[in-house]
Amino acid sequence: MENNLLFILALLFALSTLALLSDKLRISYPIFLVIAGMIISLIPNLPKISLNLEEGRLRKGQ
Repeated sequence: MENNLLFILALLFALSTLALLSDKLRISYPIFLVIAGMIISLIPNLPKISLNLEEGRLRKGQ
């Protein structure tokens, strides 16, 4: 759970940094978010994170 929390916080930080960078470069931020998602999808062995809506908690994917 702690690893997932750290991973989620790192993703949120990276996405907010990309949004600020896109504002400085005057480029639409969804373009940066799509590119970041494509780059993240290429990283091997990242934990799969899914939301358990019934319990309201994060859990590891299978």
